[in-house]
Amino acid sequence: MTKLINFALFQAGWFLAVILQTPWALLWAALFIALHIRFYSQVYRWQPLLIISALGLVIDVVWQWSSLIHFDGPGLYMPYWLMALWLIFPLTLQHSLSWLTGKPLLQAFFGVVGGGGSYWAGTRLGAATTDTLGISLVALLWGLWLPLFYWLLARLQQRSESATPPTRAQAPER
Repeated sequence: MTKLINFALFQAGWFLAVILQTPWALLWAALFIALHIRFYSQVYRWQPLLIISALGLVIDVVWQWSSLIHFDGPGLYMPYWLMALWLIFPLTLQHSLSWLTGKPLLQAFFGVVGGGGSYWAGTRLGAATTDTLGISLVALLWGLWLPLFYWLLARLQQRSESATPPTRAQAPER
């Protein structure tokens, strides 16, 4: 799957999830993941991505419980659409956002601008509510989270690669 397709599919999923705010966003996430499984031609380690998804879900639940931000929509502890986003976001780290790998300062900057900007856009589209201080804090925290996600991804992949043999032959990315 090319980086441009990965980017376009994630952005489409983001807009569908944030604008529609329905449990159907989970269906889009499943389709996005299925496309990744089908077209990603290299050995794929899912454990690191699942851990990052879980960590992201916990982060947003804590933010909601602490009243830093309120997410709108049906769901158990958080809206289903937000769960869908956390299922697909880690798939961008090794594809459309792979240019950030090994660049912690750029990761931090992109975390503030991209991560904070996504939450700000979500509030403007009516998917979440917070105040200016809240969105500023979310942006600053994303400046810490994104480098942490890349660090965690690298460490977990190293452990995973040394512990288990690949299940598919490696091939260059298309």
